[in-house]
Amino acid sequence: GLIAAFLISISPLAVYYSQETRGYMLLTALILVAANAFVRWLGGRNDRWMWLIYVAAIVGALYTHYFAALVWIASKVAWLLDLRGFQKSRRFWIWIAVQLMIAICFLPWLPNAIAQAGSNATYFPGRVTWDTVVGDTWHAFTVGEWGDGSIASWVWVVLIAIGVLSSIWRFIRRREAKAVEGNNWRSVLALALWLVIPILLMSALAWLKPKFAPRYLLLSLPAFVVLASIGIENLRSADLSRQY
Repeated sequence: GLIAAFLISISPLAVYYSQETRGYMLLTALILVAANAFVRWLGGRNDRWMWLIYVAAIVGALYTHYFAALVWIASKVAWLLDLRGFQKSRRFWIWIAVQLMIAICFLPWLPNAIAQAGSNATYFPGRVTWDTVVGDTWHAFTVGEWGDGSIASWVWVVLIAIGVLSSIWRFIRRREAKAVEGNNWRSVLALALWLVIPILLMSALAWLKPKFAPRYLLLSLPAFVVLASIGIENLRSADLSRQY
């Protein structure tokens, strides 16, 4: 947690947009609160406060920026991939009720959202392809939108790969019945989906309407940073040599 907090505090993208009065950093903060509540639920906490925090944060994020729906969808996918959601009928119906609560809370603003989506102009000549979205986002997450550092980008690739692969390896080996909270496979699954699904959905949206800037995906920056911090922690603890 301390490593992730340090990394995001020096992130060029986060630092730049934290100085703007637009809602991108508020959106990121609300998504971070929602993701924390969701991951705690995946880890086994079923108290209603987790659900209320999740609902309030997602609704607040949706009213802050429509792209909050990208992470909302990612959490649905993570829940579907967590088989425990179907093993206990109570968890299933609670999840359905939570999604309905979020939808009902946003319903009053839905006509405005549809109208704005139809009138929102684009500013890109031609199509915005998926590689532009992925490449620009990765560059912005690592060195900022205006930075230049291909080596730094590759360092982040290595750290995230170590974080994800080492967590998968721990799950396969089942060496720990309950791994460290930030490092168990459900948390890592949620983090990976929190990073990947918004990028994929944004690629599809940008293809349909050529309009994209890396700041649209700031909501996935915390997942990017936490995955990297897991890699750093595994390197620091020198535990990989015994695992592999």
